[in-house]
Amino acid sequence: MRRAWQNIFVFFTSSRIRAQERRTSSSATATACGVSTTATTAGCSSSGNAGFESTLLGLINEERQDQGRAAYASQGQLQAAARIHSADMACNGFVSHTGSDGSGVRDRVERQGYDWSWIGENIYCTSDTSSAAPQRVFDWWMNSAPHYANLMSPNYTQIGLGYIYAGNRGCFTAVFARPG
Repeated sequence: MRRAWQNIFVFFTSSRIRAQERRTSSSATATACGVSTTATTAGCSSSGNAGFESTLLGLINEERQDQGRAAYASQGQLQAAARIHSADMACNGFVSHTGSDGSGVRDRVERQGYDWSWIGENIYCTSDTSSAAPQRVFDWWMNSAPHYANLMSPNYTQIGLGYIYAGNRGCFTAVFARPG
């Protein structure tokens, strides 16, 4: 479901699916911000911020360790999927777990060649581009029960974070997974 852009949107999804239930899909790709993305971001002037991603990972892992959980391992294929979705949302002015090409988190992760047994996603878009943005994202997720559940889940062991800014909005995506 598409939702009109406002200042801040946050959504959550989590799923566990057996390998035989998975579906595969393909999509034409282009490059934006050094990340292979769906063709719908072609021509979009966007930029990433690895510092925002790193700060958010530090906040998440510090909280996990404070709660007696293992820190997430950063994983490149999951990060690529997260950046792809952030670019799609930022460039196309929407916020949803469904990409502009109809893809879900499973599709985007599988396109990166990642084999998973558990998968989930948190998203957050905002016009705030200050250095405080990662903290605000983290605080919002921590105060939302379903987002907190993803952040602290023992079912996930790896994470990929993506932040992409385009126009007047920046979008964060966190993809959580356990290898299959």
